[in-house]
Amino acid sequence: WRKYARTVGKFSAVEAKPRLLTAGGSTAIAFDPGSRLDWVQVTWDALDGNRAWSVDAWVRLDVAAGAEPFVEWRTKDAAGARLLLGGSRACELPGGSHDWQTPPRHGEWHHVAWVHSGGGAADGPGTLALYVDGRLDATHAVKKLALPPSAGITVGGGFTGVVGRLRS
Repeated sequence: WRKYARTVGKFSAVEAKPRLLTAGGSTAIAFDPGSRLDWVQVTWDALDGNRAWSVDAWVRLDVAAGAEPFVEWRTKDAAGARLLLGGSRACELPGGSHDWQTPPRHGEWHHVAWVHSGGGAADGPGTLALYVDGRLDATHAVKKLALPPSAGITVGGGFTGVVGRLRS
């Protein structure tokens, strides 16, 4: 995760810890159900308002269990935004859910990306583009995530698979 002046902290393992392993000659993190990493500081520059943002990762899905939370932004008391892998649902955002046209297949490595263009100066709807292995898979109109600045970040938390790289 890129560190901005107002976004500092570290991830820490909660409950069951993810495992480090070597996959394809690179170090990766394996998540089982219940293992997750939580951001232990408040993320002041959260995905709020109508800003442009993106999240991309190299992942291998290990179990065909339906849509599983991969990355989440939420407070202790309220749901926020969830990026999902493992089923047809790609994300659940304030204001709606959005699906993959062709979900990433289980048992294979994929480069996946969620890219939001932002609403621009007119503060109109932005476009959420979903990519699988460098190909545009689906687009959806999305306006204002409206996440609270105190929204924490969780990686894992239900995702069953291996992450080779994750960035925002």
